[in-house]
Amino acid sequence: LQDRFNKELGCSPAEEIHRCRVERIARLLVDTNLTIGGIAAACGFEVDAHFARFFSRSTGMTPLAYRKKLRIS
Repeated sequence: LQDRFNKELGCSPAEEIHRCRVERIARLLVDTNLTIGGIAAACGFEVDAHFARFFSRSTGMTPLAYRKKLRIS
């Protein structure tokens, strides 16, 4: 399964899950008024610090900085 997945998408299943998770977090940060803790919980993180570290390592920005930079209103 992993070989076929990699052949079709060019990445492992774990990498695709990671990408989709970061994409969902980014969308929630920009498009909702949920708190950072609320977004963390909605995305399966029990500890806000783990959520912030996961997002920061993936994007190079903290969740709050990302929200402030990309939010329109």
